Amino acid sequence: MELLSAKKDAFDLREKVWELRPDDTKTEAGLAIPLPDPVIEWIEEAMFHSLDSEYIFPARRLVTSRMGKPATNSFSHVGPDTLNVALNRLKTLNIEHFTVHDMRRTARTHLARMGIESSIAERALNHAVGGVEATYNQWDYFSERREALDHWLGSSNQLKPARSTPSAGPGAMGDRKGPMHRRSNDSRFIAEA
Repeated sequence: MELLSAKKDAFDLREKVWELRPDDTKTEAGLAIPLPDPVIEWIEEAMFHSLDSEYIFPARRLVTSRMGKPATNSFSHVGPDTLNVALNRLKTLNIEHFTVHDMRRTARTHLARMGIESSIAERALNHAVGGVEATYNQWDYFSERREALDHWLGSSNQLKPARSTPSAGPGAMGDRKGPMHRRSNDSRFIAEA
């Protein structure tokens, strides 16, 4: 959810890094997040569409009143419930229900399936490491996380539309082009052999 409130100045697109600040995380620990090349393109596109906002994903509507009284937006960026509301609307597209947290679980599962070491995968998701491990292992695994995320994104980009899509009509999600519209849990997409 940190991405929804991310400010543009937290991204160094030349170095391909997103600096997640400690006050922006649940764990209150900062983290430099390596960004694979396709993600850089997505962030650049989001920045373009966010115009002069300081946020990558600014609030879509400016609230000036509620019930006839002056008011302001609760958030200057996309609200934290926005993704879950959008995901609930996927029912109309014949896609099995899932939540934002399911995406994190899916990423972690894919990293494990690809043989990515647990300490690297956990750090890639900015999970707090506990016990003796947290005390003695201070390494941030930046280069290892970059390699793991590049590998994961590369395997995800091998998805392509299935040949027969009976439930996908004109204008359905399956008709859209580009990696941002590919869904690994959508049965209309299969991995290339």
